[in-house]
Amino acid sequence: MELTLATAGLLPAPLRASPVGRLATERWLAAESDASLSWCGEPRGGRQQYAFWRWLSEGSGTLALPAADQRALSDLLEMQELLPPSERGFAPLPDDAPVRGLRRTAASEEPPPAATAAAATAAASAIALPPEKLARSRTAAWVRRTLSPLGLRFCPYTASAEVSGSGLESFGVRPAPIAYAHSEAGSVASLLVDFWAAACGMAEGGEESVSSIVLSAPSWDDRWGEWHRTVFPLLEASVLAAGLGRTLGIVCFHPQYETPSDAWLARHRFGHMHSPSKLRRYLREHDAALAARSSESDLRWAGSYQRRSPHALINVLWARQLEAAERRRKSSSLYTRNIRAALEAGQDSLEAERRRERGELTAELAPPRPPSASPPQLEPFPPFPPFPPPPPPPR
Repeated sequence: MELTLATAGLLPAPLRASPVGRLATERWLAAESDASLSWCGEPRGGRQQYAFWRWLSEGSGTLALPAADQRALSDLLEMQELLPPSERGFAPLPDDAPVRGLRRTAASEEPPPAATAAAATAAASAIALPPEKLARSRTAAWVRRTLSPLGLRFCPYTASAEVSGSGLESFGVRPAPIAYAHSEAGSVASLLVDFWAAACGMAEGGEESVSSIVLSAPSWDDRWGEWHRTVFPLLEASVLAAGLGRTLGIVCFHPQYETPSDAWLARHRFGHMHSPSKLRRYLREHDAALAARSSESDLRWAGSYQRRSPHALINVLWARQLEAAERRRKSSSLYTRNIRAALEAGQDSLEAERRRERGELTAELAPPRPPSASPPQLEPFPPFPPFPPPPPPPR
């Protein structure tokens, strides 16, 4: 199978290996008694990451990467250390192979922790997963209630459940639709396939077509430990390996979100809320009275609540727009305002609204405020077509 589609403007143009190079690789594999070959002619970028995670999720064979340099190959190999033991098991092709690439080896036999195994089993049950339409509706209701001006307004640049990027026009940013994506993947590799399918689609559409992606992944709703210890470090590594660290920004949301410890944030700040100690410094700067009457648990809850969503979510943003937002407002004043709004609304009230969005209370999706128009079910990221067959060998 072959992946040769490149994104317009953001990712490098595709490099196609000649049929002769592919034929040589197929002959080499045949001599190695390995007939399963996946072929990715893309250089370092989002499409190469998509091909890598798709190959890994399929579980066998060889991935040929003729356009990959040694750095790209090393980045892919290093991500293996972040994967769960059950999803590891690949190595570089030997030096005598016609092209650079990876091949599957025996996956680690190390069993996952009991809690992880139980969570994975529960997530694999189709009955436990809400239908895609319901997951999207819950997510849109949460965006409206917490991020938009109709609700708590945690994000001043989210105009509604349908549009974000507003208020930044002076920096050349035009408001554009929010794209709601969905993944039923229960494994890390399969989730990364869905992430990169959406992220590459966003890159192709450009800033005027899509302001951000909100990707729901309900299989991970009861797996907060894996979500922040495994999924988000891998997302960071994958985005950096694609060379898109200055193009895409990723934010972490989860139904059970708890701001990680200072020690964890010192090593894994990517996508997370600020620590309670940093939030208290912000309050002391802008609202000393609020800082004085807010306990450690108050600040931990108010910070964590800003990242609690109805389902496990990956929010993909344009890094340029994040930088514009930083110039437009001061982070310390924004977080002070958000903490004040959360504490004034009250923990019991806001947690009840969150549970209602998840269907845990009787009135499913009953909003506390009149909703705006129903969000469109945007589909800017159709699944990639099946990989085409290899080209015929030269006569």
